Amino acid sequence: MFCSFFLIDSSVWRKSNPCSKTTLVVKSHKSGGETCKVEGAILIIRNPYGAILAEFNRVKKGKTGTASALQFLTDEWKHFAERHSASWLKTNEKGMKIHNKLVVFYEDLVANTEYELRRMLDFLQVAHNERRIACLMRDTVGKYKREHKELEINPYSAEINRTIDAKIRAFRESLQSNSNLELPPYESENPS
Repeated sequence: MFCSFFLIDSSVWRKSNPCSKTTLVVKSHKSGGETCKVEGAILIIRNPYGAILAEFNRVKKGKTGTASALQFLTDEWKHFAERHSASWLKTNEKGMKIHNKLVVFYEDLVANTEYELRRMLDFLQVAHNERRIACLMRDTVGKYKREHKELEINPYSAEINRTIDAKIRAFRESLQSNSNLELPPYESENPS
């Protein structure tokens, strides 16, 4: 099922330049990129443990695959987790510097999709089209949802946990001192 939600570009499949003013929303996973003036942002903050794992799976096995347990026992995985935890911190800190922003926690978006979607539409000053919202709510997962598979191992070693938890604490402190937002308890349950 496909629901068109926004007419973002005159040509649906053409990649738009984020600075062209032809789009309502530009999705980005990076803190760098185009240097045009950002008029506003919806910053979706995800637990870095889930985000790093999802990105590693995507890199290793595509949009819907899952990396093997052996791939998590490599130095490549350790360096990947370290790099991406630093990127998570940098991206979120940069996003928080944007004056006109809406912060959405990914876990809230998954748990209460319609409510968070309506918040985003209000922020964008876009009228709620009930027919399109209903269509979206009938298929919130889509065809690219990775099937959840329990890993045979915990991919996060104590060393990686310490690295990621340090980034979480740094962002939590920054968030508390610069906004009235509270970061969910993202730290590892197994920090050893």
